[in-house]
Amino acid sequence: MKDFEYSVAIRTLGKGGDKYVRELKSIACQTLQPKKVIVYIAEGYEVPSFRITKEEYVQVPKGMVAQRALDYKEINTPYILLLDDDVFLPENAVETLAKELQENDADVIAADTFHPQNNGLKGIIRDWITSMFLPHKDNEWAFKVLRNASSSYNRNPQPKAYLSQTAAGPASLWKKDTMLSIHYKDELWLDKMGFAWGDDQLMFNKVYRNGHKLLVSYDCGIVHLNAKSASSDKDKSIDRWYKRSMSQYLIWYRSCYNLSCNSSYEKFLYSFSFMLKEIQGFFVHTAFGLLSMHPSIISAYVKGLRDGKRHAHQYLDRIPNFLIRK
Repeated sequence: MKDFEYSVAIRTLGKGGDKYVRELKSIACQTLQPKKVIVYIAEGYEVPSFRITKEEYVQVPKGMVAQRALDYKEINTPYILLLDDDVFLPENAVETLAKELQENDADVIAADTFHPQNNGLKGIIRDWITSMFLPHKDNEWAFKVLRNASSSYNRNPQPKAYLSQTAAGPASLWKKDTMLSIHYKDELWLDKMGFAWGDDQLMFNKVYRNGHKLLVSYDCGIVHLNAKSASSDKDKSIDRWYKRSMSQYLIWYRSCYNLSCNSSYEKFLYSFSFMLKEIQGFFVHTAFGLLSMHPSIISAYVKGLRDGKRHAHQYLDRIPNFLIRK
């Protein structure tokens, strides 16, 4: 592992506070040290005055996608550790990821940071009702992406690395060539939603769809210090329900339905599967809207799906195909 050369790329607004300081300190304690620590901070945000390790700050356009969809010209190592600004890495975390990446001849490995396999029955039911997110019995895979763009997860993973079709985004180790090859800049449309719901799934599923080998590690010990979805605190208004349903349609259309290799029959299966998800979503939003005495939630959900379909044809059909290579 001594010959394994990597750099760290952190995405931040500079507001991570103590969590960010803990992250930087944990990077400085890694048994496998990075060549560089590059912090990609959004333009217009104040650069922290303190320095913990050898971090360098680079200002880039703001956005969950924009701050990852970069050319990484500041990095000349063959591997990049992509981090959010609120994770903690045990001393051997990068060494574990690097070992699993190389032993499995993989292109990307992500840490399991949200632990859905630890959900009890209540959590399983909640996830199924809200997003059709369920455990699966296929022990070969960590996560699988379904035809309706929902995903499933390994209910009983062992402490090792598993193949995966998507992953969580707070911490992942990439071959730099793979990061550049997926043309993540093509997905900048997602930032225009106001909050990038689904950006991680889109990025990692693009890795899988384009023939790269993606893994999820269940034994690297990396901890997400703020384990909530990016959208959970940003917008608690009715508009949140609208944006979420529109994002659901657009992500499904972009990464599942609108693939040039699909036959007419496959497109029908994708459409039918998503239609069932929409019907379930309508009943869930109806029940929630009535029980919370906010019936406008129902119309926001329907309007989001309608506008998602309209935007898909107006914008997504104009950008390069999700499949970079066949």
